[in-house]
Amino acid sequence: CQNVNFANREHCNRCGMPPFGTQPPVHMGGGRPIAGVDGNWECQACHNVNFAQREVCNRCQSPPQPQPRGTKRGPPMAGVDGNWACPLCQNVNFATRDSCNRCQATRADAQFG
Repeated sequence: CQNVNFANREHCNRCGMPPFGTQPPVHMGGGRPIAGVDGNWECQACHNVNFAQREVCNRCQSPPQPQPRGTKRGPPMAGVDGNWACPLCQNVNFATRDSCNRCQATRADAQFG
C-alpha cells in the first residue's frame, strides 16, 4: 500500500502486511483486500482493489464498473465464485466441476469428506 510506517512496527498500520521482504502470516484477520473475494472489487480506472462495502474507489473516487465477461485469468481460487478445494488432494476446482480434475473425487465427497 506504500504507507510509511515507524521502524518499530511489525505490520503496516494501514494494510496489516509485514515489512517488505518478509513472509506474511497465514491469517491476520484483516489486511489488504483481494479482488473477487467477498465482493471486493478492482477499480477499472486505477487498478486499486477496494473492499466490497466501498461505493467509490478509495484512491481515485471512481465508482465500481461491471467486470467485462471473459476477462478473468489465472487459476481458480477456493471460495471465489463457487470454486472449491478438494480435501483429498488440495486441488482447487472451478465451480462448474462436479468432480476434482486431479483425483476425480466427487464434489459431494469433497463437501462431506
